Amino acid sequence: EYMLDAVSENGMLLRCCSSELQRDPEIVLAAANENIKSLKYADPSLLENKEFLTSLEKLIIEKTLEELCFDLRINNDLL
Repeated sequence: EYMLDAVSENGMLLRCCSSELQRDPEIVLAAANENIKSLKYADPSLLENKEFLTSLEKLIIEKTLEELCFDLRINNDLL
């Protein structure tokens, strides 16, 4: 619970987690939600977990859409 809160605030803390936590889909997704670059510290075995990959795909799509919407708002404000 403590590490879940910690990586939710700073995804790069995943690098300091135990290998067990680096294999935990919930911990890794929380870290990735905060900082996608934290995925480099995730255990590679998660790439075989279809449920994790589906959740990660949704997360990436959501983050991308958020960024696109933000960019569109900025561009519209500049017009």
